[in-house]
Amino acid sequence: MEEELLNAIGEYLVKQIKEQIKTPETRKTKRGNMTKPHSPYNFYATGRLYNSVSYIIRDGEIDILMEDYGIDYVFGEGSWPKGTIKSGGEFLRSLETWVKAKIGLQGAEAKSMAYAVRKNLFKSGYKGYNLFTDKFQTETGKYVETLLEQPQYQEALLGNIFDRINIFGNETYK
Repeated sequence: MEEELLNAIGEYLVKQIKEQIKTPETRKTKRGNMTKPHSPYNFYATGRLYNSVSYIIRDGEIDILMEDYGIDYVFGEGSWPKGTIKSGGEFLRSLETWVKAKIGLQGAEAKSMAYAVRKNLFKSGYKGYNLFTDKFQTETGKYVETLLEQPQYQEALLGNIFDRINIFGNETYK
């Protein structure tokens, strides 16, 4: 019964997280929380993060899994790129793919822009969007309460559900 309840909550969380990924968010400047007008940011550029979101139940807890960059950048406070600015390879190729998808540049222009973005990321880091907001937590809490009102779950003792939710990057989890 408890595992069935945790599965229902896990499915709900995956659905909510995917909705957050697809919903454009107001973009922030580097100066605090001043917003740039008319510049929504949508995290659904290539679908890689969206498609990576899943969950598993392990030891009575819900482990949410997604691409590693989603943990710090999209749902967290931000981070710095791994490695050094001189290391490129996969990171530079993924930036080039992002530039093509988000900005629409192609060929040498896309590669040049990817180099510029990489340089800026190593200088300033990623500003996280912290999408696990109070609203997200409140809605999740309400959903869990409605589940606990159902007859089959009334005897379940979950405690604070947020103590049972863990978020991992796919690479970290392995």
